[in-house]
Amino acid sequence: MFYLKFSSVLIELTHKEFKAFHLVVKDIDTNYWEKINKYSNKCRIYPISTSQQNLVLIFNKSELQALKELVLITKSENSNYASLFDINQKRFFLN
Repeated sequence: MFYLKFSSVLIELTHKEFKAFHLVVKDIDTNYWEKINKYSNKCRIYPISTSQQNLVLIFNKSELQALKELVLITKSENSNYASLFDINQKRFFLN
């Protein structure tokens, strides 16, 4: 099990669910949502649908960027830190 705690959200995910969540977060089209909500005064315009039909997570731009950094973190060529989630090697480092 994986426990993803982000802001006021706590999500419990199996390995398979985490891989799916990883892909959803990776594939969010921010340009599309910005265009759709161009004239909206709402700051949280980036939705992430969940498997629970009556639950959608919504984020503002900085929250979405922070979530992406948390979920999609990879080892940079110029960095010395290990990846939290390496989907190709199936290695996971959790706190």
